[in-house]
Amino acid sequence: MQNKSRSDEQMNRQHLELYEHGDTEGEPPEDMKLFDPVQFLTSEMLKSASHVAVKKLPYGLYIFQGPTDEWCGAIKETILTNYFGAQLKGRRRRVEASDQSQLYVFDFSSKSNRSETESFLDRVLAVIAQDAHVVIVSGPQTDLPTILKLASDKTFIVAGLRQREVSALIKKMIPGVRRLDFQDLRFEALTPSMIRLAYRRDIGAREFIRRLKVFTDVKPHNSITKVVPLHNLHGVDEVKKWATDLKSDIDHYRHGRVDWDQLSAGVLLCGPPGTGKTTLAASIADFCKLAFVSVSYAAWQRTGEGHLGDVLRAMASSFAEARRRAPSLLFIDELDTVGSRTADGKNNDWWRSVINALLEQMAGPANNEGVVICGASNFPDLIDHAILRSGRLEEHIFLSLPDASALTNIYRDQLGGEFQDIDALEDVGRISQGFTGADVIKVCKTARRHARSAGRNIIFDDLIAAIEGGKTSLDGNHIFRAAIHESGHAIAAISSPALRLGHVTIVANGDKKGGTAIGWRSGVITPSALGDYLVATLAGRAAEEVFFEEVSAGAGGRPGSDLSIATRLAVEAELSLGIGTTNLIWFDNLSNEKVIDLFSQRRDIENAVRKRLADAYLRALQVVRSRAPLVKKIAEQLLVKRVLCADEIEKIISAGLPDKADLYPRCIAEKKWLN
Repeated sequence: MQNKSRSDEQMNRQHLELYEHGDTEGEPPEDMKLFDPVQFLTSEMLKSASHVAVKKLPYGLYIFQGPTDEWCGAIKETILTNYFGAQLKGRRRRVEASDQSQLYVFDFSSKSNRSETESFLDRVLAVIAQDAHVVIVSGPQTDLPTILKLASDKTFIVAGLRQREVSALIKKMIPGVRRLDFQDLRFEALTPSMIRLAYRRDIGAREFIRRLKVFTDVKPHNSITKVVPLHNLHGVDEVKKWATDLKSDIDHYRHGRVDWDQLSAGVLLCGPPGTGKTTLAASIADFCKLAFVSVSYAAWQRTGEGHLGDVLRAMASSFAEARRRAPSLLFIDELDTVGSRTADGKNNDWWRSVINALLEQMAGPANNEGVVICGASNFPDLIDHAILRSGRLEEHIFLSLPDASALTNIYRDQLGGEFQDIDALEDVGRISQGFTGADVIKVCKTARRHARSAGRNIIFDDLIAAIEGGKTSLDGNHIFRAAIHESGHAIAAISSPALRLGHVTIVANGDKKGGTAIGWRSGVITPSALGDYLVATLAGRAAEEVFFEEVSAGAGGRPGSDLSIATRLAVEAELSLGIGTTNLIWFDNLSNEKVIDLFSQRRDIENAVRKRLADAYLRALQVVRSRAPLVKKIAEQLLVKRVLCADEIEKIISAGLPDKADLYPRCIAEKKWLN
């Protein structure tokens, strides 16, 4: 090897300074030698990455990319120790080793600024032409100068710790150990400091693993008392798919197979209140083995005196914590509170500063490598568009209310072995449509209280009473009217090839005295299909008119009522769906106020809506009259079971009633449905 300059000698002496054990010369006493678990683990990690010792590689430039910045120092120490071996023991031999050194090891920090980068490049260029091993150790976030990447003879990706390396370590520490319980140990989250803090010379395998688990345990936010496993959440299939893809991508990233900027690591969970956005975020973090950091604008506002500077410092602190605990998931709740820079109102300068600061914190994968950002909002339209653009919260998942199947599963999870009648639970799930998961939890708590008071296990009536909210039951005549009303909906829906009937119930829920679930069989809405939906929506009122010769206010009176739904659908048919009778026209944002204004200004539109509803109601009357015995039969079964699914109604229809053409006039004359 060529003679080195004095500066080169000093450079290597500086690198070897890491291995000084004191001022005394020679090897330390035998009883002072300590086994270094980090050096052992790093050696195993290097073997997996390069399959050959550095000294056996041809002279040249090599880059070793560590799994995290924290492991880079350990990788550098281990490369030096393995290269020089026993020569590093004691000052005299250390200096001699530097005089004859054939290795230069440099580390490059991800936090290096421009001047530091230029200095680093000069130092590498000063030795790279010599016949030596030149090694650069960098972290995954490090942006090495392009010229060094191009000049590198080979780049080795040092993957994070895996079970294989930790198992080998324990067997080295405790020869003969066999059974090792690694369940729930997050290997990729282990750092050199954690390994050294957990290690004791005479420690047992079980205790060592326990300590590691304590260090890597992902603690949920204080507001979350229990993290629900993602597979135990129901009705969130889109979220589960996204989380599964994210977990796979993070695994590739941890093993150096993809860069962080190739991951889709920003998502917005939006939907009505009570759909479990916070619970979902914590479950995603748990599923992907990410540290969970939960924040909100309200929490930032409560920091200090609540001045703008305090808010911005709290925001920066939250992002810093997520970066420090990476890989992590930063959950920002109630993101719409921050608002949009285009909104009008007071204190615009305040909100513009907050939004700009948030955008700066979210400013790209280089700054937030290892951090998944998850926002939540009930009102996504109020969020600044720059926050939701590609590269930030680019994935948007709408959380709808759980369907009947998901509700049934939530009830099953909540009740466990307390309620065994699965068929009855399916009925309860259908009855509860429109509920959130939080509503189901409340129902189960109330049902348990009823059962405890009665000194027995939970029964079906306990759940129904909890759903109804303990309100005074209707008298017999009113219950029968409600059953006839819902049966009218059911018979009209099941008679249409364009519609799909879900279930019918007379269990009260708030202001509703019952309900019928109706949907489209196809996503294509034609004029005839829309007409059938209007008929089914108005058939409850029609049934009351046919059976009782007068109607109640049950079809109207509030948003979401039969008349409200029918009117809204007829308006959309005329003004936005392109299937109206008032020529081609499209109106955006058809709020109630806007519809009222249109009706007052455009009588032709109002008349078209009125005609569409009147025609549908006449058809609803015809359907109910022609199938009156079946309507009565369905209503009678509703009085017994309180909820019927589509299959049960199909069985009633196919039970072999007399010919409706002969039966209907007799029913009209004798009013048998009132008996």
